[in-house]
Amino acid sequence: MCASIPFQNRSCLILLLIIAQLCGASTANAYEPIKLTGANGKTMTFAGVKEASAKGITLMMREGDKPMFVLWESLDLEALKYQQAIYAAYQKATSTRKVVPINMGYYENMLSEKDFLDNLTKALSKKHEFTVPMLSDFFEHKNDDKSFMSTSYGEDKNAAKRSERFVKDFTDLMTEFFRVKNPQLATNTITWTYDSNDPFVIVREATLKDHKSIQLSGLQVIEFFGNKNTRSRPRCSKYFSAYPKGLNPLIELLENQAAIIDDGRLIADAPKQANYKHLLNSLKEHLQGMQRTNTLSSSIQRDCESFMREFAGK
Repeated sequence: MCASIPFQNRSCLILLLIIAQLCGASTANAYEPIKLTGANGKTMTFAGVKEASAKGITLMMREGDKPMFVLWESLDLEALKYQQAIYAAYQKATSTRKVVPINMGYYENMLSEKDFLDNLTKALSKKHEFTVPMLSDFFEHKNDDKSFMSTSYGEDKNAAKRSERFVKDFTDLMTEFFRVKNPQLATNTITWTYDSNDPFVIVREATLKDHKSIQLSGLQVIEFFGNKNTRSRPRCSKYFSAYPKGLNPLIELLENQAAIIDDGRLIADAPKQANYKHLLNSLKEHLQGMQRTNTLSSSIQRDCESFMREFAGK
């Protein structure tokens, strides 16, 4: 039997739990304010220090304020020497005439919109191994002797036509998705001869010659599905239902990028954050859908095209 908790005690317990959650969230987002001394000798506290340039430093007075630019001549540079990281950035920025990130206080563990987009593009450009499939992964080819026994002229002729179509679709996939120019296939065939000038050739099995895997980047995968002119999208969907692990690195990347937004670590206005999150999650759902079933979503081309336009400038 469970002991009951008096109403007043339950209320206190709930209040303590809420306070604990708020404290936990506050601790997760906690940062150390930065004190800087001005040329007039007065010390001011800033929520964050973003970056240094040849002419000055970008600061945030209070959390939620817009960044403000302060000229170096407005600061006590002798006192700044005690802020070693900031002073080192000052020296580098003034000597190289380039912007030097500092990211202290509020900006620690935060990402600017530019850094977020640059990091995403860089990660999407990284290549991963994709297994080269077999013809039988796509078509209901029972690879046994009985399935390839000659039955009649008409049936054999139709079987040869089907086989030719299967091989063409398979070759399109090698060209469009795997990006192999003039793919050479290793095939296992059977030939039925009614007319020596026009034999019926059935391809029992085929795969890409001399390749067990191909390296492709996440951007190349997304670009393929976003291109409205690709003919082999349905075959590629079936490919990923047979080889689902190939999409795992891309799915993990999309989840990690969406988590940056969910954790409040992206410095961007609310509409942009909402748009980025929508694009990331929509693409992730499409990819996970292909892992589960070979049915392709009708909106995948549009969503991938929007993703490429937003994140890759295409």
